[in-house]
Amino acid sequence: INAEWPLQPGKGLIYSRRFGCQRATGDAVLVLDSHIEVKPGFLEPLLRAVDENYKVVAAPVFDFWDTFENKFWSYDGDALGFDHYLTWISVPKPKDGTNFKTPAILGGAFVAKKRFLEEIDYFGRCMEGWGYENIEIAMKTWMCGGEVVYVPCARVLHFAAKRSPMNHGERKRPEHYLHNAGIVVKSFFPEEIYQDFNLETNVDATLR
Repeated sequence: INAEWPLQPGKGLIYSRRFGCQRATGDAVLVLDSHIEVKPGFLEPLLRAVDENYKVVAAPVFDFWDTFENKFWSYDGDALGFDHYLTWISVPKPKDGTNFKTPAILGGAFVAKKRFLEEIDYFGRCMEGWGYENIEIAMKTWMCGGEVVYVPCARVLHFAAKRSPMNHGERKRPEHYLHNAGIVVKSFFPEEIYQDFNLETNVDATLR
């Protein structure tokens, strides 16, 4: 990392991802959270997807280890959609095991070309902490002529921590969630949807 651009501590996950992507010098960038476990061979299918089309954002399929219940489950890998409240909606995927398009992705692991990230101005500008940057990058990708895809033959294991360092273990949406959600809705959704969203969340207060 260039010493002229020191990483500022305590700025959160989105800031750190954006900082790293902006200063990466390789042809492709892998975003990988610390609580994601990988195995040999997971990366090559993702790189092939972005090599075929530099405007593709490619994500692996997640399996999960739930440390709250101390159990593992394998995710079948449906596509991820969302409604105007940014609530996840499962979208059926093809059954042939090939790469498939998805409205959005989980944010913990994905690959994109550095060139394309530069074209869309990366992700997470003005966002805080963590949350909804994965929907933002998906929206920007689709609206800028790209594609967001899941790659079924690339699988990773996601560990869900028993408590979040951002909210002291309470499983609730902290204030920065509303701030980030408001940025997504205000940036990409029609004004009437944003106003409806704001009535439910009072997100305006977090954007000031």
